[in-house]
Amino acid sequence: MKIELRDNCKICGKKISHIRCRTYCSKKCRDKRNNMKAAKSGYGTKWQRDRRDEIASVPDPKKCQCLICGKWYVQVCSHVYQVHKMTGRQYREYFELEVKRGVVPEWYRELKGNMAIDNETYKNLV
Repeated sequence: MKIELRDNCKICGKKISHIRCRTYCSKKCRDKRNNMKAAKSGYGTKWQRDRRDEIASVPDPKKCQCLICGKWYVQVCSHVYQVHKMTGRQYREYFELEVKRGVVPEWYRELKGNMAIDNETYKNLV
């Protein structure tokens, strides 16, 4: 493992004042490098977010609709967790949906069920 010791910040070029800071002068520069704002939003870059929004805004009978924003997804609770910062359970309780069952279309539920039978992961439940 290689440890990089620097005198100047890798992002802004300022002198690193703390010994324990090895690469960046501040949390702000480290977050810039790691693109934390985009990572926390659920999608990496602006064009990815725009593309996902465009795809999700078209109604599709093979998808389920998010009851918060009205967009269409195969796995609604994954979207809810990433974008609306709400767990799947909180979402289902808030909208009085069946709590123990995910918000996914029937074809997807069947596909995942068949996959569990094929790779025998259902045996882990016993």
